Amino acid sequence: MPLEGEAREVIVKGSTLNAEEQTAYVATGSHGLAIVDASQFDNPIVLGQLDLSGDATDVAVDANLLIAAIASNSGWLQLVDVSDPMLPTPTQTVNIAANYLEANDGLAYVASSDEIVIVDLLTGEIITQRQYSGDNIDDMAIADNFLYTISRSGTSPQTINKIQLSERLTEAVDTLVIENRPTFGRLHIAAGGGFVYVGALQVGRSPLANMTIY
Repeated sequence: MPLEGEAREVIVKGSTLNAEEQTAYVATGSHGLAIVDASQFDNPIVLGQLDLSGDATDVAVDANLLIAAIASNSGWLQLVDVSDPMLPTPTQTVNIAANYLEANDGLAYVASSDEIVIVDLLTGEIITQRQYSGDNIDDMAIADNFLYTISRSGTSPQTINKIQLSERLTEAVDTLVIENRPTFGRLHIAAGGGFVYVGALQVGRSPLANMTIY
């Protein structure tokens, strides 16, 4: 689809009113946010686009509040009212260099370099923040009331932390170190069904994606 900017991340949300209705939210890099009616996969329709400062690398949406959180890196954390998908409206700019994020139960869990910051999506208030491994966080995922992070530092082993979801960040309840991590490229993480999935693409090498299940 022709969008302003570059598609860096896509998430899809269903409708509580219509089981066949799906909306895609796209973090569009140098532009900001795009909202797409993805109900028909072969006929997607752009509903609205919003120009935001910074480089939008990730997006998360609270389906109850209808607020989207966009990680814009040096453009900070942007909160956007998406109740009208044709007219997304900025509501808050939170002074966090947000790289990646997840949303759950009215809160945004934001990765900022080597820290996790919890932000109230309604007020934009920073509730708490904490450093875990001291390494840059590459990605995050939420499943079964746990937050999973994956972090790295140079060529050191990759570290996955499992953290209990709460307004007060606690010590990781479990940690996994991946010794044979790829030399190049950011690792992505997903979680669900009792598994954590880690995928890695060796940038500049052969186009081979390796998936490991823990």
